[in-house]
Amino acid sequence: MVQGAESPLVITIDNSDLEVVDTFTYLGSTVSSSTSLDAEISSRIARAAAVMAILNKRVWSNDLLSKRTKMRVYQACVLSTLLYGSESWTTYTRQERRLNGFHLRCLRRLLHIS
Repeated sequence: MVQGAESPLVITIDNSDLEVVDTFTYLGSTVSSSTSLDAEISSRIARAAAVMAILNKRVWSNDLLSKRTKMRVYQACVLSTLLYGSESWTTYTRQERRLNGFHLRCLRRLLHIS
C-alpha cells in the first residue's frame, strides 16, 4: 500500500513483486490507503453484528437471564468487538453517528424496545 505517491513503487523480494493493495488487515484492524476510517468502521459493525447474531438464541432470547446479565454479555462481547482499536481513531460526526446508531439498535433489541 502506498500513501501520497503518484505511482506505486515496485518492491521485489526473492524475484517476486509484492502486490499493491488499497486495504489490508493488520492485527485485526483494516488499514486503508485513503486514511479513511469508513472501511474499518464498516468492518467493526459487521463483526459486532455477527456476534449479536451468534448470541441471539443462547443469550438475547433466553428469558432465564436477567437484563443485567445480558448487558454484561453485551459489553464484554459486542462492544469490545465494535470498539476494538478505537483508541487511535479520529472520527468524524457521521462515523460517530453510525457507531452510535448500531449501538442503540443493539440495545433496543436486547431490551425488547420497539
